[in-house]
Amino acid sequence: TPTLSSTQTPNAVCSGSTFNYIPTSATAGATFTWNRAVVTSISNGAGNGTYNPAEILVNTSLNPVNVPYTYTISANNCSSTAIVTVPINPVPNIANQTLAACSNTVFNLTPVSVPSNTTYTWTAPVIAPVGAISGGSAQTTGQASISQLLTNQTINSATATYTVTPTAAGCTGASFTATVTLNPVPAAANQLLAAICSGNAFNYSPASMPAGISYTCSN
Repeated sequence: TPTLSSTQTPNAVCSGSTFNYIPTSATAGATFTWNRAVVTSISNGAGNGTYNPAEILVNTSLNPVNVPYTYTISANNCSSTAIVTVPINPVPNIANQTLAACSNTVFNLTPVSVPSNTTYTWTAPVIAPVGAISGGSAQTTGQASISQLLTNQTINSATATYTVTPTAAGCTGASFTATVTLNPVPAAANQLLAAICSGNAFNYSPASMPAGISYTCSN
């Protein structure tokens, strides 16, 4: 009776990529047919064919999904069946992200609804206005979140826009943007004001401060 000699547990495939499987048998002249039922979280309908499936399977979930193929191996009027199971790993699919942060504070962005252990790399950010923010740099090693310490060099809000690429279990998703609005932190040196007469009001407004700033006073 012919049997399958090739592995029944092929390597995982990324969602949206082609699953190729070349069946083999120690029996000369063996032929191979396969059937695949509908699988939860795989968008493809049922399928069948001969030899190599060469199918593009789409995982609609956030977790790996095992897809079984039932192979029939035939030769010399005899046959046997074997189940070949391939894991289909999800690909991260993330919309563009925005967040606000204060200057000189580490911002941290962790997208939600992504596959477990998704990591991120990114390009050096595009700064607007040009030169308004320092501290941004590219990251080529996968990180669990998008995070950096940025400094706003101005008294106005500015943005740093990163192009981020997500990867999960070796499956790379489409790049998305992460735009950080970096708000300035007000800072004023201690001041010694000119003397005024008792009973008269004094007024002081520090120069070069962010718009919309408010103050509290104490004796």
